[in-house]
Order: sequence, then structure tokens, then C-alpha cells
Amino acid sequence: MDKQRIKDQLLSKFQLDLSKAKESLNTTQDFLKSDDLAQESKYDTRSIEAGYLADGQRKRIEEIEQDIQLIQDITTDLCHSVAIGSLVLLEINKIQKWYYYSPTSGGTILTIDGHPVVVISVFSPIGAQSVGLAEKDSFEVEHNNDVREYIIRKIE
Repeated sequence: MDKQRIKDQLLSKFQLDLSKAKESLNTTQDFLKSDDLAQESKYDTRSIEAGYLADGQRKRIEEIEQDIQLIQDITTDLCHSVAIGSLVLLEINKIQKWYYYSPTSGGTILTIDGHPVVVISVFSPIGAQSVGLAEKDSFEVEHNNDVREYIIRKIE
């Protein structure tokens, strides 16, 4: 599987999110400049609330831009142990799934060459337990008062 395609799909997703966030901020800023926000009474807080909304939208834009930078910095080199940028085939209960290790965007599911690939954060329970391990190593993760054993079948 091509790890560059995974990065490209993640970057496309973030670029779309960034575009939508900027569009929302522009709409809010236009609203802030409009006459509709003229205070009608001392209890009218629409302009204050719109300002808070704009601040939150600016913060979200900064977060997305940081996520884009993190994804761009991921190397596509072959890894011999699980690390950021690894594409790993994990087995649990005789079912095998592909996981892509990322510093951000955990929970995203991509389709690469007809196969689902789950993007997980290295800070997630699975990510934290498996970073640094090699093929054929196993690890356990507790989930809902149950312990699941994962086996690393392949690292790309």
C-alpha cells in the first residue's frame, strides 16, 4: 500500500476542513460588521456572542493549520518498528486490519487500494502500546473491562 496516498488523502481532508472553517469565519466577520448587530438594549449580547464565535473559529483554523503541518512532516520511509508514519497490519481475534499511525486525525477511516485503513493517533491506547514494537510482537489493550491482544503482522 502507498503511504504517500494516505498522507495525500489526509491532507485533502484537512484542506477541505480549513476551507470550510475560513468560510465560516468570513461569514461571522461580515455579520460582525453589519448593522444587524446594533445593540437594541443593555441586555442585547449578540455582538459579544458573535465575537466569541469568531475567536473560536480563528482558533479552529490555527488547529487545522497545525494538523496540516504535522501530516506534511510525516516521513514515508520504510519503518522496521511501529512509529509515526507506519502502516501496520494488526490482528485481533484472527481479524486483520490496516492502521496508519499519525500524530493527529485519529479515528479517520480511509480507503486505499480498496482496503480500509484506520488512522490512529500514536497517543491512542493502541498507538501508545504498540509504538516501538516490531513485526510478530504482540501487545494488550484494555477496553471496556476486557483485555484485547493485538499481534503485529506487518509494518510498512
